[in-house]
Amino acid sequence: MHPTRTLLRLAHRLDRTWRHHAPHPDADEPSWHAVAETWNRLQSLRRQVHRARRRGFVYCLPRLQENVRRTIEDLSRAVASLRGCRGSADRPPSLRDWLHELRALEGEFGDVEIDVRQATLGVTTDSITLDGVELGPFAVDLIWSRFAPPRGAACFAVTALEPHPATGSDDVTHPHVKADGLCAGEAATPVQRALRAGRITDAFVLIRSVLTPYNPRSAYVPLSAWEGSNCGDCGGRMNRDEGGHCPGCRTDQCDECTAGCRACDETRCRSCLSACERCGDSCCSGCVETIASGESVCASCRGICDGCGTAVLGTKLNDGGLCELCAETADRETPPTPTLEEIDVT
Repeated sequence: MHPTRTLLRLAHRLDRTWRHHAPHPDADEPSWHAVAETWNRLQSLRRQVHRARRRGFVYCLPRLQENVRRTIEDLSRAVASLRGCRGSADRPPSLRDWLHELRALEGEFGDVEIDVRQATLGVTTDSITLDGVELGPFAVDLIWSRFAPPRGAACFAVTALEPHPATGSDDVTHPHVKADGLCAGEAATPVQRALRAGRITDAFVLIRSVLTPYNPRSAYVPLSAWEGSNCGDCGGRMNRDEGGHCPGCRTDQCDECTAGCRACDETRCRSCLSACERCGDSCCSGCVETIASGESVCASCRGICDGCGTAVLGTKLNDGGLCELCAETADRETPPTPTLEEIDVT
């Protein structure tokens, strides 16, 4: 626990910084104007659609309905902008409020690290484990020099104290943390509102609530691929249970970059497979051989001459298993069979 004097000095700093960046009382006027203007435009389009339907102007209806759709989207964005502006407190937090927040922060997290030079106020979470993946504790630092609007999750730095980053992504230390920046997801607006009102303890608790559960929809790297690897061929990310290892180049490959050798059925990456120049089948290097004609063929298309042992196309061997050269030699060395007229029967 920090002495009250220390916390009071920090409360003065927070108060001065917060007030320096406090929004002007009329800062939401442009948002109000945008909502009113878009609503009036939508009402005008509504009247045009009704008029076109009454008069049977069917050909212009698609264009009007598309304008209505776009205007509704504009209105939604304008309302969202106004909603963000209305997150400020009814009154600015007092010095007593800041001191109360600092005491509450100590009560919630225990030790609170104060670095006046770096303008940071930090806490440490418990060690976090998500779906069996141990990520360790995290330091959550509020950088109060970033209090400028919109005062959202960007005011915080989230640093892994015992980093266990995703394989191949050293800057992703948590499914929702990349390069010490937090993707707050649905908590982004509540964090923004809490900081606008000076409720820093609520903001810290909200940041912790993003770190402790796992939301696969907004993860930089899914937990299923946390200890996975990148495909050595296409570079794509593979989950732990996906892909395989190519014994040819000794790299991990995804399923789309691997195929089986048609001769021995061993799985290789496509870079380690060669096509037989005769039948076109993909084979590993051990099942493709360059024959006498200079072609690289698979075992199914290759034959070995029984006479000279030369590798040739199987179709070039005669019924006796001899290549053309050996067959011609055998024909010359084998005397012709005599006819009956040539046989002396006396």
